[in-house]
Amino acid sequence: MELRYPLVWLCLAVALGRSDVNQGLVPFDFLFDAAVEAYYKGDWLSVILNMEKALLNKATVQKVKAQCRLSCANQTAFGEPLAGLGVPVPGAGSVEDLGFFQKILKRADCVNSCETEQLGYPSLHQVGEDVELEFQKRTPYNYLQVAYFKINKLDKAVAAAKTFFQANPDHSEMKQNLDYYRMMAGVQEEDFKDLESSTHMAEFLLGKRFYSDESFWLAAEHFEVAVDEYFVADKKCRALCEGAYRFDGYNYMEYSADLFQTMTDHYLQVLSCKQHCSVDLASAAGRDQPFHDFLPSHFNYLQFSYYNSEKYEQAIECAKTYLLFYPEDEVMKQNLNYYSVVLGEDKARTITARQMVKQHMQQSILEKELLYLGYEAFGITFIDSDTWTPESVMPKKLRDKQKADRETAARITEEIGNLMKEIETLVEEKKKDSSDMAKMVAPQEGRNQPVWS
Repeated sequence: MELRYPLVWLCLAVALGRSDVNQGLVPFDFLFDAAVEAYYKGDWLSVILNMEKALLNKATVQKVKAQCRLSCANQTAFGEPLAGLGVPVPGAGSVEDLGFFQKILKRADCVNSCETEQLGYPSLHQVGEDVELEFQKRTPYNYLQVAYFKINKLDKAVAAAKTFFQANPDHSEMKQNLDYYRMMAGVQEEDFKDLESSTHMAEFLLGKRFYSDESFWLAAEHFEVAVDEYFVADKKCRALCEGAYRFDGYNYMEYSADLFQTMTDHYLQVLSCKQHCSVDLASAAGRDQPFHDFLPSHFNYLQFSYYNSEKYEQAIECAKTYLLFYPEDEVMKQNLNYYSVVLGEDKARTITARQMVKQHMQQSILEKELLYLGYEAFGITFIDSDTWTPESVMPKKLRDKQKADRETAARITEEIGNLMKEIETLVEEKKKDSSDMAKMVAPQEGRNQPVWS
């Protein structure tokens, strides 16, 4: 890995030389490189110090960026009137356009000031894709588990090994390490923990475990926490999408667009990122695929858990919330009818689906409509990962195309299946012919055999 020490130290020196700017955090890629260098020198304490700091600083950068963007969005809301202009509505006129862009500039200034004050100059925390990939693969924990083992901090070594292995389940050497740790004296089962596990996913998995054990009240408690934490994580994920425009390879060298095309390209990229948050939040380390219908499934588990706990009001609320996603689900409609009869239909009618979920879906649908508009107008591809999206949201031309593609794929699959059956039949016939031929030419017992001299 190419080291970046001279550049980083130069940037740090510039930042330190300015009295009006906070020194900020040491860049996590610099700390990562320092830890790797210390690893090859066998300086285990330096490995631990720098790598732990790198992990902490990376998390801090993400936290600060999300907080700044959310805070500035509240402070510079577009619904607030401007002096002498009222609420800025773009397209209402040239003066109103200026009012709208004034809000944009104020928000940009707010975010920039907030991040610079807490992190230092933005350029300090611009890292390469290679380093980002190392952190996505949880490589720092591979170094940490060795370093902690070398200084006999077994509990921390085990946790680091477990954390790395969760994201790399095919890593045979780490699996051997974990098996070795389990046989060591002093290592406890609680030491095997995933240090990168997200709160919403950990609570969801706990809820599923209690649900499988038919401990329904405990399951409901954990699923409720999982829902709350899901929306916290979703808000952070969406805020982090509002970063710089990402060019594909060297496209930036040929990119040429006017003001509104540039705004469109960037905004659609941000919306696509925000839509992908549902996939990111449904993904757990070590799983090949995200959990199917992740957010809706919470309310499916909850309605049945509350029913088994005889909490019919909550069961009705969760059933109605699930039906927001799938209004034609016959099983859930039957469940809702049953719960309503048990509780009393008059009282059941007063219970509504959760407002937060309804707002989340409305926002998501509006984003999808804009992304599909971008597809129709500019050919910018959007793949919707949500199975609950109403069919009407997708443009008819695209629906027809996808239907034709599915029919073509089904026909090709059927043709391949028929071809494989024909091949199997030919192989079986060939085997049968070979067997019959062998019987004809094989010498029979008791018959004269040729004698070779």
